[in-house]
Amino acid sequence: GLSPGLPPQDAAIAAREWARCAQDLRRRARAFVRKAVSGIPCRFMQSADGTAPAATLLLDAQAICLTINESDTSGETAQAHECSLADIHNIWVCADSLLARRVHGAICGAGDADLACVVLLDAPKGPLGVVMRSSEAREEFLDCMAVLIAVQRLRTEPGLARCDLPGGLPPPEAQLR
Repeated sequence: GLSPGLPPQDAAIAAREWARCAQDLRRRARAFVRKAVSGIPCRFMQSADGTAPAATLLLDAQAICLTINESDTSGETAQAHECSLADIHNIWVCADSLLARRVHGAICGAGDADLACVVLLDAPKGPLGVVMRSSEAREEFLDCMAVLIAVQRLRTEPGLARCDLPGGLPPPEAQLR
């Protein structure tokens, strides 16, 4: 069962609560995808030159690929950074990652980029630093991206669901928050 140590009536209550939470997270993830398909305003952190220009975070309609479009001074796309969701290995925040705090600190005018709004995506081509509009937007991003990444990983690696990966399950530090 869900909680072997609970009396049956408490286990039933816990199961209903988990189902309610799962339904809420599905609803939130769908709403996030709708917003991200249209584009979510953010800033892209570039530690190389110490800037965090305006950008737009996008998901494709199937929620398979994340794109961050940097904007130039005229608002046009200057550079696009793409990554498959299944390839994102982790998402770090400044509260629990020295690396995220270092990237944040390398940005000129870092005061503009509130620590509570920063996320650092562990992508194959290198970390992608994003400053969300608010700490609430960051939390929504984290929750929904965890769901979307898990869905893509299950599609690309069905052995994850069956727990029959060669060498066993991944270590806890390899799992998303």
